[in-house]
Amino acid sequence: MSHQPRRDPEASTLRRDVVVAVREMQGGAHDVDSSAAEHLGINHTDLAILRFLDGGPRSPKELAASARITPASMTVALRRLEAAGWVSREHDPGDGRRAIVRLTPRAVTSLAELYGPIAREGKEILEELSDAELRTVLGFLEPSAAMQRRQADRIRGLAAPTD
Repeated sequence: MSHQPRRDPEASTLRRDVVVAVREMQGGAHDVDSSAAEHLGINHTDLAILRFLDGGPRSPKELAASARITPASMTVALRRLEAAGWVSREHDPGDGRRAIVRLTPRAVTSLAELYGPIAREGKEILEELSDAELRTVLGFLEPSAAMQRRQADRIRGLAAPTD
């Protein structure tokens, strides 16, 4: 017989409050990204590509995998972003057959303007938490992010609704 720890009677209310807070956070993140994409004059996929590149140069193949789009769709997106002055493509110095995509200085500046204040405010929030609280938050966020990716894969595998 397994012994289940007794939960505080308020635990179900707390779990519900966490679910609501996570939905609000996801909605807020979506609002930020929608506003950023509109501000930059690009679509959500293009913004996601810029955000992936914010971590450093990557190959088109790596970007396509991260964005979960086909290499052909990535080629079209990169042409669009390059024409708009957001990215540049060059040959990989280590392998001239391979292309590397990087943000332009304009893109770096624009992303810093849009997302820098969010990062700073988020850091301030995190600095208010103890190490134990941070471990608890991380213990929730990591499996939650993995679950979201699994569910996205599941949804992509569903047949389109029919009438």
